[in-house]
Amino acid sequence: MAGKEDYRIFVGGLSWNVTERQLENAFSRFGKVLESQVNEPVFRFNNWKSG
Repeated sequence: MAGKEDYRIFVGGLSWNVTERQLENAFSRFGKVLESQVNEPVFRFNNWKSG
């Protein structure tokens, strides 16, 4: 993309109740938000037997 740069940011530590729309609203005052994504937390449980 000549003359156009893409910027991405990672925002950590959000409440589990934050929606994509709330995230867009919070950052839209700094410029146009093209896309937002709030990922669901992933839990992985490894049950290792000791001994």
